[in-house]
Amino acid sequence: MHINEQSPRVLRQQLSKHFKDVTLWFGQPENPGGSLIKKFSRKELCAAPSLFAIASHRPINQEQLKNILQISPIPPLPIEKVKIVLKDYPREVNINSEFEIQLAIENHSNFVFHSNGFTPVHIAYHWMNKQATNYIVFDGERTKIFPPLDKAKPMLFKSLLCQITKQTYTAKVKSLSEKGNYTLRVTLVQEGVRWFDEPPTQLMEDILINLV
Repeated sequence: MHINEQSPRVLRQQLSKHFKDVTLWFGQPENPGGSLIKKFSRKELCAAPSLFAIASHRPINQEQLKNILQISPIPPLPIEKVKIVLKDYPREVNINSEFEIQLAIENHSNFVFHSNGFTPVHIAYHWMNKQATNYIVFDGERTKIFPPLDKAKPMLFKSLLCQITKQTYTAKVKSLSEKGNYTLRVTLVQEGVRWFDEPPTQLMEDILINLV
C-alpha cells in the first residue's frame, strides 16, 4: 500500500487495529525500497515523497520484502538459465503503430527478476533488418516485469534439482515508420547493467514481422 499525506504514527495505529504485523517505510515511486533497504537520515526522511505500508495477519518476512523492492546487478548468466517463449504476436502490423506481444519467461536461476529499484529488469526489444544482421532501433520500448518473476526453488526431496518459475507477460511494441519485412528481437535488459541477449546468456527470441 502506497499512501501520501498520512502520518506514520496514525497509519500504524489504524492498520494495527486490523492486522497483527505492520511495516512502514519511506521512499519514492521509482525507488520503493527506500528506508526499508537503506537507513535514511532525518533529511532524507523529510524529503521522501511517499509513505509505504505492508500489513498482514502473519509475520512479515523482511528479507523477502526487501528482495521484491530492490534488485542488485545480476551477473552474466549461463545460457538456458532464463528463457523466453513467445506465445502470441501479430505477423503483420501497420507502420507507426503500437501493438502487443505475449510471452512467457522461465526462470531457472537463483535470481528474482522485477522492475523495482535503480537497476530494474525490463522486457525490451530491438528492431533489426530481415536477416537480423543490423540494428534499426536498438533501444526498444520497455515493459515492466509485474508480477515479479521469482527465482527457481529447490524441489522437495531432490536437492540437486530446481522447480522452474514461469510467468506470462504482455509487452507493448512500437512499429517502425517504413514498410517492409523486419526482425523483432525480444529480450530482457537490466537498466545500467546489461542486455540479456549478449553472451553468455544469449536470451532472445526473433520473430519476422511485415510492416504495411
